[in-house]
Amino acid sequence: MRAVIDTNVLIYDCVEDSIYHSEASDILDSLKSWYIPIIVLFEFVWFFRAERLSIHEIYDLIIQYLEDPRCRVISIRTDIFVEALSIIRDEKPSLARINDKTIVLTAKNLKIPIATFDEKLRKQASKIGIEVLPKKIKKI
Repeated sequence: MRAVIDTNVLIYDCVEDSIYHSEASDILDSLKSWYIPIIVLFEFVWFFRAERLSIHEIYDLIIQYLEDPRCRVISIRTDIFVEALSIIRDEKPSLARINDKTIVLTAKNLKIPIATFDEKLRKQASKIGIEVLPKKIKKI
């Protein structure tokens, strides 16, 4: 199975004492291919920079994914980005949701599931018929 990977899956996989660590690791281990949008890599870096990790530590974390043969880093297509902007313009959610809209539309375009623990993103994906991994998450 293949899936588009959201940032929080990578973060939970890295942070061993996080609530979803084992679930995130299990998802990644179970997939044949990880489709990671480039924006997810940026969010990953920003998250760990805010956590005060050094560039060397962040580099080591991100390289473990990039060097994995299952990893496919994908760019954001212009038409998908424009569609995400159009949805935000029409539905009027916060512009801060542009990354999530772009990620979910990438999964839609590829016709593959999305792996995420983000409740809002899970709802968006389900609403447009995209399979979401994991099937259920524990409430925190």
